[in-house]
Amino acid sequence: SSLVASSTAAAAVAAAVASTVTAAVAAASSPVAFPFSTAAINAALNEIITTTLTNTFSRALSIVNDGRTTETAEFPGYSSVSASGKIVIAFGQRFFISRVKIFWSGTWGAATNSFAVQLRNGSAPATTVYETTTAPYTNSRVDDLDLLELSTATYATEIILLCRARQQHGYAILEIEAFGHAQ
Repeated sequence: SSLVASSTAAAAVAAAVASTVTAAVAAASSPVAFPFSTAAINAALNEIITTTLTNTFSRALSIVNDGRTTETAEFPGYSSVSASGKIVIAFGQRFFISRVKIFWSGTWGAATNSFAVQLRNGSAPATTVYETTTAPYTNSRVDDLDLLELSTATYATEIILLCRARQQHGYAILEIEAFGHAQ
């Protein structure tokens, strides 16, 4: 009788552990930041955007946060021959940002080897959450930055992409996404 109870208890513990492991694996592979119970949203989508980069081909800056991540003849990337500059997207409210994706366009985007991503919360100084001087030269590169993994996820009201240096041509960006949870 006690052996049956022990087996039943052991089976219940094993089932609970398996359920917990399954939930942890699912949470780790999703863009949901713990402890939030809803999916993260793209806080940058269609929000106010500004830049100090020269607009080389007279394309609308709003293409950088309109939700399109694939370049077409009708919807090319935003391009600039500036040596350096920044793009700022104001979220319109406060978000806990846990993931940033930058979709670079073609060879111009591939040549962007030095950049930084900053997040600013209100009037506080911006915090650098990612930076590199050695980004790989890859056509149409996508930099998918998991800020939880980098331990730099934070609250913010805007995102700043600092374009610091490029190997040739100029900068070309298809899309900037900032995933988070509204606060």
